[in-house]
Amino acid sequence: MKEKTAINITQEYQHPGLYDCEYGNFTKDFDIFSSYINSGGVLDLACGTGRLTIELAKRGLECVGIDKSVSMLSMAQAKSKALGFDIFYLQEDIRKFQLEQKFNLIAMAGNSFQALLNESDQRSCLACVSWHLKRCGFFIFNTRNTVADEMKTSREFEYWHDFLDANGNRVNVYGTQRYDSLNNTVLYTTKRVWQTHHTLSKITLKFTNFPTLLHLLNQAGFEILEVYGSFSREPFDSNNSKDIIIVSRKKLWP
Repeated sequence: MKEKTAINITQEYQHPGLYDCEYGNFTKDFDIFSSYINSGGVLDLACGTGRLTIELAKRGLECVGIDKSVSMLSMAQAKSKALGFDIFYLQEDIRKFQLEQKFNLIAMAGNSFQALLNESDQRSCLACVSWHLKRCGFFIFNTRNTVADEMKTSREFEYWHDFLDANGNRVNVYGTQRYDSLNNTVLYTTKRVWQTHHTLSKITLKFTNFPTLLHLLNQAGFEILEVYGSFSREPFDSNNSKDIIIVSRKKLWP
């Protein structure tokens, strides 16, 4: 049997086609992100390959997506044009973006808040969100709770899931995680295995506990409307819920 070759990928989201095959079919969060407004403008932070923006456009909303990755944005643009949607995609840093438009809703899906690795970056992002929201506009995002299984260190690769790539080949996904208790971050090493080769990628994500999230949002001028522990709208339980889904609104007064 031919020995499998390894391809190193230094950034998790370097290959948008592969990312889209693995994560692009996730739909469980659509209703929460779309249920708080019926019309108006939506900004999707860290939009990736356009999974959420395209769905919200299907529901009649005017969407703008920003992401740091040019290749992700190119794929998102191609997908939206193929479906006949006029969605604006812009290369921006979620920590310091500045657009000319203000929005009724700003969404941050896919645990993207965890890409902000320190409190300074989190505060900067939230300040940008507040500035770009219309009066009483909504900010909805999700992140993993600090009780999640990832908050541990695993030494051996463990099977996580599988998916089909663009050519219909099955890809088995294995991973390890290394927890840094000082910074509350987790370094994920992910191995995606085909029959003939495999890839290795690494990414570091931050886990922020619920009280700190509430404090950051309050200081940035947001009021909390709802907190869920899953996309099926189960009440959030700080000791057991693996997810934190926060629906917030820009305060009328500071």
